[in-house]
Amino acid sequence: MDLNNPNIPILGQTPTIGNDPTRTLDVHDSEILEIETLLKQLRTRATGRVDLDSFQREAKEKFYNIGWEVDIRWYDTDQRDVYIPEVVLMGRSNKQFVFDRDRQVHEVVNDILETGEGGVIKTSAADFKALEAHHRH
Repeated sequence: MDLNNPNIPILGQTPTIGNDPTRTLDVHDSEILEIETLLKQLRTRATGRVDLDSFQREAKEKFYNIGWEVDIRWYDTDQRDVYIPEVVLMGRSNKQFVFDRDRQVHEVVNDILETGEGGVIKTSAADFKALEAHHRH
């Protein structure tokens, strides 16, 4: 099947799991960089004629190796036998994973995503109270 200019979107930080808005994933900024790198590789791989099954297996395996279980959804285009893949994060491959909030703060403060918004993370008293309440439960 032909895959011309595949668009492999991925949701940003704290994406929903499998498009379920009630379930979210915490994603470290450094993981976003890994995911973006892998998506670029897959875009390069998905040019010209591609076997959909082998592409799907390869994508799932590569994501699994960096810590994610994914679903590959295929969308028709207005061209015959041309499909666009979408990679959807379904969860972590390591079910014991614990999101490290200190690591995330470090990555945000150091602006590893190069958004130009690094430095101090501003929080209000209400934010601290909500955080305390969350940790008590």
